[in-house]
Amino acid sequence: MRPVGVILAGGLSSRMGRDKALVDLGGRPLVSHAIERLGPQVEALAINANGDPDRMGFTGLPVLPDPLPGQLGPLVGILAALYWAASVRARAVVTLPIDTQSTLGSIGINTRAQTALDPAGEYFAEILRRVVAEEGLGRE
Repeated sequence: MRPVGVILAGGLSSRMGRDKALVDLGGRPLVSHAIERLGPQVEALAINANGDPDRMGFTGLPVLPDPLPGQLGPLVGILAALYWAASVRARAVVTLPIDTQSTLGSIGINTRAQTALDPAGEYFAEILRRVVAEEGLGRE
């Protein structure tokens, strides 16, 4: 089974002055380019984005807000991706930052390499779970 994918678009876009995911690139929003590149390579796709999820409604994809308050950065977006992956019973998740994918063709997900990386991913997820539990930041 292929991994699921999450496009990380949850940042404040403070340097851009507007939502990076919706910035026009070649007549289409940047998020559309990310969907085009990552979508064919994953089993299911979602977007990590904060604020009004309706602004991503045109994509038809699930919108995952950060599970912790305070705009804490991309690791919290990865945590949202891990929670979602667990909810859809995925064995692996691939994340793609919205602002680093425009020059990529195929992301080139290698399922054999992914299998080798699973222990590292499980270790990372366990560390995040422990931090969340210890800090009392668990989801409701």
